[in-house]
Amino acid sequence: AFELQELEGSHLLSQIADRGQAIQDDYEAILEVAPSLGTLCTLDEFKWARMCVCSRNFGLQIDGHRTSALVPHADMLNHYRPRETKWTFDEVTQCFTITSLQSIQAGAQVYDSYGQKCNHRFLLNYGFAVEDNRELDGFCPNEVPLELYVDPA
Repeated sequence: AFELQELEGSHLLSQIADRGQAIQDDYEAILEVAPSLGTLCTLDEFKWARMCVCSRNFGLQIDGHRTSALVPHADMLNHYRPRETKWTFDEVTQCFTITSLQSIQAGAQVYDSYGQKCNHRFLLNYGFAVEDNRELDGFCPNEVPLELYVDPA
């Protein structure tokens, strides 16, 4: 596709191809045990649905088990660092909760933090990149430190 041409020369292209192949492998494995999936959706539809889930799920601890869940409306919160909210599954109420870590004015947008990630992970997993992807301490997850030595000879 045209958009992928913009990524020419980046490592992201191979990651996108690997992700597509992994999803195709899953689709084919499911078809082996449940052939009716092929009448329900094509590979492209399966890829679309799978990426919708992957880009919107929340990792949770429920009854001591790590799991993932889709949480309607919570998945609509945009990313912002430093984080302004925290979320968890409340074992007592059996509900997903989002708690503000600071005052938020009425009518203001509520943000979630998708975590400290480099831009290629944001782009691969969520479809966006952060223009100035720096933490408050100046750390930039997009930068890779390199030590270079010069041979004096």
